[in-house]
Amino acid sequence: MFSPFNDLPKDLFVLVTDEIDASADFVLHQALHSHLKSLPTNLAIILSSSEPLSRWEIIASRVNLNLSSRKSNGSLHFLDIPNFLQDNSLDPHSPSLKPIFDWVVSHLESSKDGQKLVIVDDITILEWTGFGLHVLINLIRALRTICSKYRATFVIRHHILDRSEPDELFRSLLDLCSYHIEVLPLSSGRSGAVNGQIALHPGPSTNSKNVKLFSREHAMHYRLTESNVIFFNRGTAGGML
Repeated sequence: MFSPFNDLPKDLFVLVTDEIDASADFVLHQALHSHLKSLPTNLAIILSSSEPLSRWEIIASRVNLNLSSRKSNGSLHFLDIPNFLQDNSLDPHSPSLKPIFDWVVSHLESSKDGQKLVIVDDITILEWTGFGLHVLINLIRALRTICSKYRATFVIRHHILDRSEPDELFRSLLDLCSYHIEVLPLSSGRSGAVNGQIALHPGPSTNSKNVKLFSREHAMHYRLTESNVIFFNRGTAGGML
């Protein structure tokens, strides 16, 4: 992943959640940038239901990463989910989303070397579009299985509308994930020096003894810059990790 999550194992399922006042965009982009920059043979697969490829390219260009060239050389594959659904005549009445799974499998199978990363951004929009819980969970289970087979890190973003009343999709994702990265607004409200806080929790069946966790009570604070994110402990906004 990226600092301060460098000690997370590579091939696992990471659930990323955020809220209206604290977007997790930076988590997904940092994960992608770190992954592609670490080795030229690394493969990244993005399934996006919210942002077009052009948005990812603009943000990557701020850290001197050319996603267009990565796409051309086959180290990046991008799926625009709304267009893909339309092209494949898939709608909320469809019994499954297997064509999406098949698309991911085809690109994982064609990659021989390097580490692999699969990002789904974000699963919530598919639910809001009308796809049933069982259809979405079947897709996630299938993707988790194939990612495990190819030792790919699997990252999914899910929006939380009401933290006090977790939705059924979130509870299902939480049961499946290895780790949960939780992006939260400040409990004290907005601040000019701090954009929010971030916590790291283990999944229900994860042995996390070698991973440094951050509970909500000890969450890291972060500040976003034009091209990066700065993490620091509470009360140390001038320091960078």
